[in-house]
Amino acid sequence: MPDDTEDTHSLTSFCRRSGDFIKQLTKSKRPIMLTVKGKPALVVLDADAYQRLLDIAARADAEEGIRQRLDDVAHGRSRPAREVFSRFKGLKEPKVLKTIGKESQRKGTDGVTSRQIDQVIRAHRKTKKKRSKDSIPEWLRKSWESAKRQGLDRLSMEEINAEIDSARKTRRARQQPSGE
Repeated sequence: MPDDTEDTHSLTSFCRRSGDFIKQLTKSKRPIMLTVKGKPALVVLDADAYQRLLDIAARADAEEGIRQRLDDVAHGRSRPAREVFSRFKGLKEPKVLKTIGKESQRKGTDGVTSRQIDQVIRAHRKTKKKRSKDSIPEWLRKSWESAKRQGLDRLSMEEINAEIDSARKTRRARQQPSGE
């Protein structure tokens, strides 16, 4: 705790002369300690100084996080990514995702990457055309039609999330040792 009495003032004097203190804070960029009944209670600083403190704390947190992860690796408290991801193989896929995947394979759109989808969307937005059947890529139009035929276009986010939650619960149940 700073021992500089020049930057320590009572809360009462701060309230009475707040304008003077704000000028001092802005000029000096140094924090002011406020006391209540002679004991340190608050620290006041200007917004730039506060932001610098936040930046320093964020960097320190990131550095500490990296240091801890490196320590975990050095002491064998981590697993290779391949091992972690291999646990996901063989899990039951939510019904909605399974249906979408089968349709995508059937139509040959399962090879479309998210980058390609993003490019189509960006191109479509650039043209700012009204949505018409000929301005939508054929594979996307077919996908929408298929979703409609199967009733997937009427699923709410809650229903989709329920399917995903159900798959997660099933996965967790399989991962639990039988003795628990």
